Order: sequence, then C-alpha cells, then structure tokens
Amino acid sequence: MTAGACVSDLHEVSKSYRQARQTLQIASQLGTCPPIIKYDDLGIYRFLLDTRSREDLTQFASRTLGPILEYQEHYKLGLLDTVEAYLRHNCNIVQAAKECHLHPNTVRYRLERVADLCSVDFSNIEYLLELSLALKVYRLLGKEVLLLEWFKIRGEKDHDRRRRRDTKAGRKRKRR
Repeated sequence: MTAGACVSDLHEVSKSYRQARQTLQIASQLGTCPPIIKYDDLGIYRFLLDTRSREDLTQFASRTLGPILEYQEHYKLGLLDTVEAYLRHNCNIVQAAKECHLHPNTVRYRLERVADLCSVDFSNIEYLLELSLALKVYRLLGKEVLLLEWFKIRGEKDHDRRRRRDTKAGRKRKRR
C-alpha cells in the first residue's frame, strides 16, 4: 500500500494520488515491498523519476558509472556492490568489508580500482555525492539502460561488438 502526501484542500487530492502512484512505481522498481510506504519516505528517489529529466539522469549515471559497469561486465567483480556498501557505511572500509563478506584490503583494492577507472579521488565529497546519486539512478533504471547509454557516449554504435567477438572465440574453442 502506498500513500501520497496528506492534503487539507480537496483540490490537492489529485496531486496526492499522483504521488501515491509514483511511490508504488518507485517501490516496485527498487524491489522493496514494505506494508505501507509513503511518498515522504522516498527521499531523493522522488526527484530521480521526473520524466522531464530522465534522459539527463541516464547520461549522468552512465558517465559516472560507465567505466565501472564495463569493467565489471568483463571481470565479473562486484565493484558497485562494494562501493554501495562503502557509501552506506559512511565510507567505513571495515564495516563495508563486513557487509560484503570481504577482507578490508579487498575493499581498499576495489575502491582503488574504481578510483583508477574513473580518475577520481574518494576523499572528494562532490564525487561521493555524484557516485551516490548515480548508484540510485542505477538501481532505478537498471544496468542494461546505463550500459547502452555508456556505449553510445563512448561512440560505439554497436555495443554488442565485444559480445559477438567473445561468442565467435567461444565457438572456435568448441570446434577444437
């Protein structure tokens, strides 16, 4: 069940209804299903689904997370999960390591890898804010949407080129 904002004027009921519908949409996209979720509980997610800025959001998140997503696709490391845990625990490596069931040195390595991929510094609060917002957009829109946009940004018209090459290489190995 979802609820929009409480209103005191009958003319604002339609706005509250739209908010309740948006709350339901966001909750389903995030995969959360508490018994009751209110529009006011959505926090920053309320602004992230504004359809007027969806294209800008997609480009922003793709530019921020694109190098990480591409690396993660290739090497199958949980870089984004590690970064999310790190941010969720207020940049505490030990707590992030516990959540991810990793050694703190592994978390440090992964964060260094992300910093190298994105040419950023994790001590920059502006970058941490951008990263946090991009991760929220990622959770809302999904990996495929952001990867498609990332490959478009990079100028690769056919983002499946690498997959086809890998598939061909796999077929050659099977023939041998």
